[in-house]
Amino acid sequence: MKLIAERSHLAEINDVIEELTRQNKRLTIINRIAQSINVEMSYDEIIHQVAGPLKKVLPYDLLSFCLIENNQLIIKSGIPKDQKILGEGWVLHAENSAPWKAIHDKHCFLRQDIPNDPHQYQEDEDLLSLPIRSAIMAPLLVNNEVIGALNFGSKNTYAYREQDFLFVQQLADQLAVCLKNTQLFNQISRIKADWEQTFQAVPDQLFLMDQNYTVLRHNQHPEISASPQRPKCYQICYRCHGYLQLCPVGEAFIQGESITKELISADQQKIYLVSAYPVRTGQEKVSNMVLYIQDITEKRLLEYKLFESAKMASIGELAAGVAHELNSTLTAIIGNSDLLLRKPLSEDKSTKLLTDI
Repeated sequence: MKLIAERSHLAEINDVIEELTRQNKRLTIINRIAQSINVEMSYDEIIHQVAGPLKKVLPYDLLSFCLIENNQLIIKSGIPKDQKILGEGWVLHAENSAPWKAIHDKHCFLRQDIPNDPHQYQEDEDLLSLPIRSAIMAPLLVNNEVIGALNFGSKNTYAYREQDFLFVQQLADQLAVCLKNTQLFNQISRIKADWEQTFQAVPDQLFLMDQNYTVLRHNQHPEISASPQRPKCYQICYRCHGYLQLCPVGEAFIQGESITKELISADQQKIYLVSAYPVRTGQEKVSNMVLYIQDITEKRLLEYKLFESAKMASIGELAAGVAHELNSTLTAIIGNSDLLLRKPLSEDKSTKLLTDI
């Protein structure tokens, strides 16, 4: 009896050692996966970084992760690749969905025998067509906020145990951080691209410069931002003819307010509207300056032509008014003279005057 008890105790110790070895191996794989994922990876690249190492510690025939977007749960990537059913872009509706249950419970959800499960979920028919017989789903949690779900499926029933919960959730937590960082990076990249496209689309000259007049960005010279030796603004823009006191940037740095000036080119052929707008840090200190230069030559020429036209119109109105006043008086004089000449008059001085009129 004592020998049997010792063997039983030894078997239990071996089981514990085996389980600890398995858990350590799994933790090592999680760390390796986390180190191999970076924010610039696509969703497909991320799933492939996860898929290979996992095969050694957790069986699966179907692997995918889905993310919540606009209150919809959308599968972003999975293994096998290019799968039509429950593949990339597939939408899982919130009503009666196993991944949604894991999300709402914020806890792993194990389904050991899908064909004989008394509760059928919306995706079961699709799973059985693959054919997936058991599954485990884990919520993707970041700071207690669920962003999606990690899903494993096997063609065998009872392929997963409750002991797998800890590993799957640890993996999901690590993957959630990586996916969240990727989402933020993609969002920032889109905003940056939109801003740069807007910056480049402005037809007028735009400068971003520091307090030393060094150009950090210029919409007509996009290569400047990547250049280690950046030019001064007056090396690109000659509106001030080399006289910095004419430039509104220095004044705007001193006053801390936007300044606008009109400058004429050295050949007197162009007129520019030059505006400087301070860029402030969190402490309201001006760190950089935006310089906006508009060529307003045609605008000023048009304004001059309109002014000349208005002036000539005023002169015309004055001349018409004077002519009207003169014609009114002359009409009366001529009319009365004609009436007097109709009567027979003697050849005297008045008749001569009337005829002259």
